[in-house]
Amino acid sequence: MRLFILTVAALALCAAAGAQGPGKALTFTGYRNIEIGMKIKDVVKATGLTFSYDAPPEENACTYAYTGSLPGLYIMVIEGTVARIDADKGDYATPEGARLGDSEEKIMKLYPKVEVEGQRYVPEGHYLTVRSPDGSRAIIFDTDGKKVTAFRVGRMPEVEWVEGCN
Repeated sequence: MRLFILTVAALALCAAAGAQGPGKALTFTGYRNIEIGMKIKDVVKATGLTFSYDAPPEENACTYAYTGSLPGLYIMVIEGTVARIDADKGDYATPEGARLGDSEEKIMKLYPKVEVEGQRYVPEGHYLTVRSPDGSRAIIFDTDGKKVTAFRVGRMPEVEWVEGCN
């Protein structure tokens, strides 16, 4: 029994130190029970969270939803549907363990097929893009040329919109 407890404790420590599981990470499909492609009204039901919006999530509108319960996480809503999720603060990560503050080198090691593009507003910065196997979604890391300053996950083409809803 003691060996079992020690094994479980060791696995828990390894998991905490390394990559997060899909239930706690931003993935190609979303974050926890906030899924890309889900209606925002269904997100409210599924999470029990109360969201604020930059603008009312009306038909044909693009807006962001956010809540104090998930600081640093912003949900892009287009025509009432979740299109992408952005993170610029907090301890959010991908299942592979990529997170805010990581070096560009770490991202490139975690994702050997990452696409590197110059950033529009930070001359030394980059957009590091990791595409889903079917190409319909992506994770994009914004960097200052050295470290990840923000990242977003979502469907194409919205995840590529540099200026969000603007």
